[in-house]
Amino acid sequence: MMRVIRAHRAYAEYKKEKDDLEDSDDDDGPEKEEGWLFIDLNQLMKLYARLREKERMVALIFEVSLRFPSRFELSTRLETRPTCSPFPF
Repeated sequence: MMRVIRAHRAYAEYKKEKDDLEDSDDDDGPEKEEGWLFIDLNQLMKLYARLREKERMVALIFEVSLRFPSRFELSTRLETRPTCSPFPF
């Protein structure tokens, strides 16, 4: 956890230096490895959030498809219905 705090501080220093630059072409990224670590962790967090949202969307789609079958599924269920009565009389 302390390493993440150090990474945040290094990134904050980088952002401060970046804001002072007049030309954005002069920006080569953070000088310290901790600054790069914070950028990588931030990107990883965003990717995991997007993955979680996609997983939730897929789960929702499957949940809805189980509750409300499609027209094709309904028609095939009606066609495969037994024609004779299960009762012997």
